[in-house]
Amino acid sequence: EDKQHLDLAKRDQAFDWHVNTKFGNTTASWTQASIVDEINPLLTINSVKVVDENGKDVTKNGVITTDKNKIVFDIHKKDDSFTYLAGHTYTMTINTVIGKDVTDEQLAPYIKDGGIPNQADLNFGNGGDVIHSEVPTVIPPKEDPDIHKDVEDKQHLDLAKRDQAFDWHVKTAFG
Repeated sequence: EDKQHLDLAKRDQAFDWHVNTKFGNTTASWTQASIVDEINPLLTINSVKVVDENGKDVTKNGVITTDKNKIVFDIHKKDDSFTYLAGHTYTMTINTVIGKDVTDEQLAPYIKDGGIPNQADLNFGNGGDVIHSEVPTVIPPKEDPDIHKDVEDKQHLDLAKRDQAFDWHVKTAFG
């Protein structure tokens, strides 16, 4: 969403993670290039796409794989080199939403600690060269505790007899 932090308004609100990767000008010597993003398992991945700085789809320049919530865009060489990447920027956009089966109990620690974090990696150069992205966060919508009390499903009950039995209902939601 082009921010380092996002507060969700609704639990079923879809949102995008943008992994912006500037390749620099040393790509000719690289033996590997991949963009990796492991999405928190509480989130469901709806879609993944990769575009260049002009918005052109560049997924044909590699292979996108998703294993559970780990996304890898393994970039291919052209003419046995990564030189073609020099000076370019690729943006991997991952559209996600909080999973339908995720409980408030599972989300509570992330709300308390400032959000669900996400960090991506650029694996490049020779084996083991890695650059880590910033760690943006998404805070699920907060639900305040609530309590409601009624008598026989009403706010007021007129008793017909002094010794008439009745039920109080107390409904509590913890958020």
